[in-house]
Amino acid sequence: MKKVWFAGLLLGLASCAGNEMTANPAEVDVAYAETQCADPWLRPTNTSAIGYVADDMRATAILGYLKTNGVPSARDVRFQTPPPVGFNCQACTCPSGRTIRVTISSVDLENARKIGFKRE
Repeated sequence: MKKVWFAGLLLGLASCAGNEMTANPAEVDVAYAETQCADPWLRPTNTSAIGYVADDMRATAILGYLKTNGVPSARDVRFQTPPPVGFNCQACTCPSGRTIRVTISSVDLENARKIGFKRE
């Protein structure tokens, strides 16, 4: 009976060791305070203003920007809107009030910081 128990213990330990070898690097969430219209992924051109951009198009632009700037692991863009407040700045560089959250690999954290994202 002791041999069976010992064999089971060894098999259990071996399977745990195998899982650790194939695990992905740790993921972290980073955040960025969105502006009214000065974010680097959506800039007006000489021929057009930004206007309204749907969140799915905005998320695609954010992922493209991150990947182009050294954060290839970027995924899962989320927008968080706080409750409304009494004061609202409309200048392009003023915060919109929304926070953009993105999941990235921890190995890309330094590059994300360089372009304005902060670890959650």
